[in-house]
Amino acid sequence: MRPSCHPGPASVADIGQLLAVQAPHFLALALVVGAGACGGGRDFSGPPSSGPTVPTTTAATVRVRLAPEESALADALGWQTGIPNAEVHVLRNGTAVWSTLDTDVNGEVVVPGVFSGQFRIYATRRLNAAESQLAGGVRAFGDGLTATLGLGTVIELELASDRAEGLVISELNPTDPPITDTNGTGYSAGHYVEIYNNSSQTRFLDGLLFGRAYFFGQRDFSFNSCAASQSTREDPNGIFTLLVLQFPGSGADHPIGPGETRLIANVAIDHTPVHPWLFDLSGADFEIHPVGAADNPSVPNMINVGTEPWRSTYLLATGDTYFLSEPADVAALPTAFRDHTGRGYVQLPADGIIDAVSFVGLNLDSDREFPPCAPMINQRFDRYELAVLEFGLVGEVEETNISYRRLGLRSEGGRTILQDTGTTAADFIMTDHTPGTVNP
Repeated sequence: MRPSCHPGPASVADIGQLLAVQAPHFLALALVVGAGACGGGRDFSGPPSSGPTVPTTTAATVRVRLAPEESALADALGWQTGIPNAEVHVLRNGTAVWSTLDTDVNGEVVVPGVFSGQFRIYATRRLNAAESQLAGGVRAFGDGLTATLGLGTVIELELASDRAEGLVISELNPTDPPITDTNGTGYSAGHYVEIYNNSSQTRFLDGLLFGRAYFFGQRDFSFNSCAASQSTREDPNGIFTLLVLQFPGSGADHPIGPGETRLIANVAIDHTPVHPWLFDLSGADFEIHPVGAADNPSVPNMINVGTEPWRSTYLLATGDTYFLSEPADVAALPTAFRDHTGRGYVQLPADGIIDAVSFVGLNLDSDREFPPCAPMINQRFDRYELAVLEFGLVGEVEETNISYRRLGLRSEGGRTILQDTGTTAADFIMTDHTPGTVNP
C-alpha cells in the first residue's frame, strides 16, 4: 500500500532530551518497486528514459520450475514440466517500473522486445484452494536472480518452497522522519527489528546473534569492485560481518513461544513526541542502545560482540543484508576479509545461520555507472533480495513511512505461519508498521 502523508511533528524543544547523542545523516528515501508495487505488465519495447539507445532483442524466455528437491511436490501438483501461473517480475537495470508476467501451463513466459542489458528477475507462486488440498496446505514458492538478457536468452528459475521451521526476522523498520521536521537532524533512533517464532516449539533467544552483513560489495565501484567481493558474496560457507549483536541471557532467560514476537528497539524510548510517524518503543523486549544514545534501564540491552561497535543510532538501511544466527564466539573467529578501508570481517558459520533477509537500494542514474553486484549473498542463505528505489530528494517524504514486513501465509495450530521461502523478494513487502504483531 502507498502510505499517506502525515501531519507535522509534535513540538519538541530539544530532541536531545530524548537522546543523549543522535548522529546526523541523510536518509535515502525509499519506496517499494518489488513485490506488491509492480508495473502491471509494461513491456520493454521502448528505450530507457535516459542513456544510450541499445539494440532490441526479439524476446527473452523465463522458465519457472520447482527446485529439484521438491520433486515429490511437483508430482503431486502435476508441475513436472514447470509451474503454471507463476508471477514473474522483471526490471531492467536503470529503470523504475517492473513488468509482471504470468507463466503458461508449461511454466514459461516470454518477455517481449527487451533491450539488451542487466535485468532483475524474480518469481513467486502461492497455491490456490484446490492445489492446497493436494499439497497438504497453503504453500508458497520463490526464487530470483540478476542476469543479462539478450537475443534469445533463456533464464531458468528454480523456486524453493516455504518452511515453518523456527525463528524468522518478521519486520524491519527503517523509517526516519523528514529532516525538515526534526530541526535538520536525521533521526534514526526509532528503528526497530521484530523476531517471530514461526515454529510449533518454544525457542530461546539467549545468546543468539543478530547483525548486518556487508558494508562492501553491493555496487561495482573502481575502489571496491564487484569482482573484489565476489568470493565473499557467493561463499556458501557462511556470512561475512563486522556488526554483530548478541541477545542477553544464560540459556533459558528469554523464551519465545510459537506465534510470539519479540521486538528489538534501536533506542527503547517513546519516540512519538519527535514525530507522529514514530512509535512508543519504551516497552520493547530488547534495546540495541548504540554508542552515545540514551539507555532505558528497564529494557535488556543487546550485547555488541562484533569487530566494530554499533557507533551511531543509524541501524537499518535500504540496501543491506541482515541475519539471525546461533551463538558463536565472534571474538575467536579469525579475520576472513578486509575491505578497501581495511576493516576486518569475520565469517559466521553457515550451519548456524537461522534466517537471512536482504534488500538492495536502486538508484536510476548511478545503477548504470555503478551497477549493483549480484548476488548479494549466497542463495543458501537468501535466494534473492527485495529491491527498493532510492531517492535523494527529501521532498519525497510520503514514501518513507514504511516497514519491510514478511507476508502471512496460513494459520496452523492457532498461530500464523509467515511466508518463508528463503527469498526476500517473494516473502517481504514494504507497507505499514506493525511493531510487536504479525499480519495474519
